[in-house]
Amino acid sequence: MKVFIPLLLGSFIFIGGLKEGFVFLFSLLFLLSLVAMIIGLIRPSLLKFSNRISAMKVLFPVFLASFLIVLITTDPVEEPRTDQETVQEDAVEQKETEETENAEEQSEEQKNKNEDENAAESKNKDNREEIHNEEKENANEESDSSSVNKQEEKQQNNTENKNDSKTLDEKESDPSNDESTNESTDSESDKRPSNETKGTTATVTRIVDGDTIGINLNGTIESVRLLLVDTPETVHPSLPVQAFGPEASSFAKKTLSGKKVQVEYDGPKRDKYGRLLAYLWVDGKNFNEMLLREGLARLAYVYDPPYTHMSSFTKAQSEAVNAKRGIWSIEGYVQSDGFNAVESETETKQSNNSSTASTETKTSGSSAYNGPYNPQGKDRNCGDFDRQKNAQAFFEAAGGPEQDPHRLDRDGDGAVCESLS
Repeated sequence: MKVFIPLLLGSFIFIGGLKEGFVFLFSLLFLLSLVAMIIGLIRPSLLKFSNRISAMKVLFPVFLASFLIVLITTDPVEEPRTDQETVQEDAVEQKETEETENAEEQSEEQKNKNEDENAAESKNKDNREEIHNEEKENANEESDSSSVNKQEEKQQNNTENKNDSKTLDEKESDPSNDESTNESTDSESDKRPSNETKGTTATVTRIVDGDTIGINLNGTIESVRLLLVDTPETVHPSLPVQAFGPEASSFAKKTLSGKKVQVEYDGPKRDKYGRLLAYLWVDGKNFNEMLLREGLARLAYVYDPPYTHMSSFTKAQSEAVNAKRGIWSIEGYVQSDGFNAVESETETKQSNNSSTASTETKTSGSSAYNGPYNPQGKDRNCGDFDRQKNAQAFFEAAGGPEQDPHRLDRDGDGAVCESLS
């Protein structure tokens, strides 16, 4: 028995481990001391104690010590989880796992989105830079084009005050302008431009004078200054009606009024007044050349040679000169810079009558105008006026729609400078 008890205790310690063996040992001691205390209270003599008090003095400390040791060394017993708690914990754990995965996915999506936005922003920046460069190049091209146009206008303005093309006397002194020129242009005078050369078709809406024609071109009212020809004045603000000026205007009205014409450009497209510079073709004939052949215009304003129809125009003028037709019928009338004031008695009378009528019309109209400009003075444009009504009063004082020497009524509707308030 003395050997069995130590072996039994050693077996428990070996099998359960050191801690579990001590817990078992003190638990057993606790149970034995508890039983001994009960016996000592009931019959202390069985345990060889004289009375209960002496039994308690010995057994109670053993009981208390073993109880405290067991209480300290024993692990708390976990309560078994129910199925509901297990399900809840599993759900919480799964939710936490899903949240973690979602957070990772969102982080990845945000990262991809940021990369896409950065790429898009970089692309937009490149596009903006490309557009800016294109706009800069276009602005440079427009600036260069504007500079060229200004230079051409300046050159044209400077040369307008110089001598025109060779007059009759100069042509007679130059043998190259006679038979050799005429022979080389016999076939050229009959040439007609192709559709590409003619440009677009327009409708004549107004005859200002012999060399200035109003047209409707693609829905826009334009004023055409005929290339290479100069007819005597009828509506000039500072000149009287010149000989054969009314005849040139009458010929233009008879030939062109309401007709469909082809507009052909040759060199700069517009003059400093914004008028188109062109040849007009009507019924297959060049109207500019017709004026020269009829002796109603002189060959002039040769600023940008060579011109397409220069040879045929020279021949047409030579025919009129040789026949003493129109302006060539008055000796000394045609000058290198225009037309001389010397006229025949008949022409002088007609010119004086026309000038008187024109002056009366202007005088009667000028009574309503009290502006700073002289209606019969130098040429004016819309930029000289601050308000439309002032420009309109000046226009009516200068002769109104019938004459318009300042060419303020570009569209021929009777109202001028509509862009002014």
